[in-house]
Amino acid sequence: MYKLYNFEAIFALFLKSLKISRNGQKRYLAFFRSFINWLHYSLEATIKELSAVAFLGFLSSDSLSKYREFLQKSKLPKTSIEIRIEILEQFRLFLETHSDSPIIDLKNPEIVAEMSILDDFIAELEDKGAKPSTIRSYRSDIAQFLFFLRNYEPVQRL
Repeated sequence: MYKLYNFEAIFALFLKSLKISRNGQKRYLAFFRSFINWLHYSLEATIKELSAVAFLGFLSSDSLSKYREFLQKSKLPKTSIEIRIEILEQFRLFLETHSDSPIIDLKNPEIVAEMSILDDFIAELEDKGAKPSTIRSYRSDIAQFLFFLRNYEPVQRL
């Protein structure tokens, strides 16, 4: 089981696979965080943790339609709304087609251990009174680094 924010690292991996510019990745990560926040509050915080299969369910057409309605009520430009929905739909397809990859296998014991350590670190930051923006930055950076390590192949230098 994972906290909703743990899926951000997988989303970052997805963006990297699309070879999107660094600024584009930052923008799409902000869109993804917005979706996660909406999801958290629309569920009235009834869930703290979620399986990968359940998360895929929240990327369904029905959920994305509800999210689109929310975005429309917030008076975002239509093109911005379409971009946000499109990237989430692409992410759903990415998860569906790569579900057997050990990189995004959220049942992988190594990933479970890493995310557990990350959760403990985040809890410690919260206990020490770190700002939410600091916690968000640490969480994102560390999760992305853990995914980088999992894929790292040393380059031999001459």
